[in-house]
Amino acid sequence: MAKQLKLIQQRPNTATAWHNADDSFKNLKTAYVAAGKLDDQGVVVSGAEVIRTWTLVFTTEENYNEFINEDVSLDYQAARQKYNSDNGISESLDIQDV
Repeated sequence: MAKQLKLIQQRPNTATAWHNADDSFKNLKTAYVAAGKLDDQGVVVSGAEVIRTWTLVFTTEENYNEFINEDVSLDYQAARQKYNSDNGISESLDIQDV
């Protein structure tokens, strides 16, 4: 069964920059897409540009678990969470079987 992950972030205002992934994480996502393990459905910005939602769909739960436990992914998650905490950006994850 496929696994969908939505990362929903809300910043306090448009003057607060979003956290952006480094090239290592972007390359990891690209590799998973190329291998057919991930459908990166991109980002939607809404709510007067203060809400950002990323949607990733993994072809299997195993691919999802592998991805989130990659060292590069763990580093990205830690950096994003610290940046968001430091800058007043809230975030939530919506993870579902699809």
